[in-house]
Amino acid sequence: MSFPTRHRPVWIVMLALLAATTALPAVAQEDNEDIVIGQYRKIHSRILDEDRTLLVNLPRGYEATAIGYPVIYILYGGQVRNYFAEALHITTLLGSTRMPPVILAGVVNTDRYRDYLPFDREGNPAGADRFLRFLVEELMPFVEANYRTADFRILVGPQAGATFGLYTLTERPETFEAYILNNPFRYLVQRDYLIEKVRTFLAGKEALDVFLYVIAEDSDFPEALAYMPRLEEVVSAEAPAEFEWKLEVVEENGDFLAPTGLREGLTLLFSAYEFPAGVGVASLADIEAYYAELSERYGYEVAVPDMLLTMQSDNLAENGSVDEAIEMLEYLVALYPHSLNGWWRLAGIYRERGEIERALHYYRKCLEVDPDMVYAQQMIEQLERERP
Repeated sequence: MSFPTRHRPVWIVMLALLAATTALPAVAQEDNEDIVIGQYRKIHSRILDEDRTLLVNLPRGYEATAIGYPVIYILYGGQVRNYFAEALHITTLLGSTRMPPVILAGVVNTDRYRDYLPFDREGNPAGADRFLRFLVEELMPFVEANYRTADFRILVGPQAGATFGLYTLTERPETFEAYILNNPFRYLVQRDYLIEKVRTFLAGKEALDVFLYVIAEDSDFPEALAYMPRLEEVVSAEAPAEFEWKLEVVEENGDFLAPTGLREGLTLLFSAYEFPAGVGVASLADIEAYYAELSERYGYEVAVPDMLLTMQSDNLAENGSVDEAIEMLEYLVALYPHSLNGWWRLAGIYRERGEIERALHYYRKCLEVDPDMVYAQQMIEQLERERP
């Protein structure tokens, strides 16, 4: 069964309509109701001897899947309108096809200079060691016990958090698989110490399976900016195998806050995530093979993107490979039970085949995801009238 482009069935034409609602059904809102982009969680730290606050945002469709998600830990996470909201915006834009969906964990500051710097202004030891212990021994276990996480962690470090990020890389590199940092040399006492610490850490190391991205603006403090080429010189000379890194000085963007480099860093980190254009797909196995290889690269099971499965199933159906399209769509709804795209297309295929009961089953699945989906209700009523 093949479908000429001009005469595509309605279940394929609906792609653009359903793409916007594929993750979750629309929820009616009340006047004066809050706009919510996450949830506050409280954790008591024995190590820091204080309560700490965490902001958590779960990816759309989280409750309907069994997938494990990478976690992005955002220092300065309490700056909701800036860093936390920015991270949500960027990961949402990239997350449809260019990076996997992620859990965001924003760490709220209490005393950032105490927690993020190895030394205070007088050169005395500060709290970076204790805060690192808090992350590793308390905060991360809390996140991983309460949420469905993958074994892949990313640290985003703006401002003093960048200094902490570079320090963490050299102290416990296994803590994060990726570090996305602002210029870590803003604080005078830390500069030469960090350069030598990186040099010592990398020297003689045979392999380091870690990603590092550091960004600075060309209008940054001149003394701090001067250390970026010094860091690049050290890393270039000592970089071990498997260590992926990029240091970048960019033009000033005019914003009050220094850039996190999150979009640039994530784009580089997940450069292989998007399925290559032009690669022929004859069946689900071709896509599964690509993402199995990607899982080996990243060290956790990378789920096939739902929109990729949707688009490729359309291609297969249009080219007459309807059984293969069905296989792909059944895989899609098993992996993403909230996918209106998957349920709608399965219903359409079986309607075209004249298998009314199966079509009705899948249209009803659409209504389970979105009870207000008028198109599905109309198709059910029409098919019920057409029953023999």
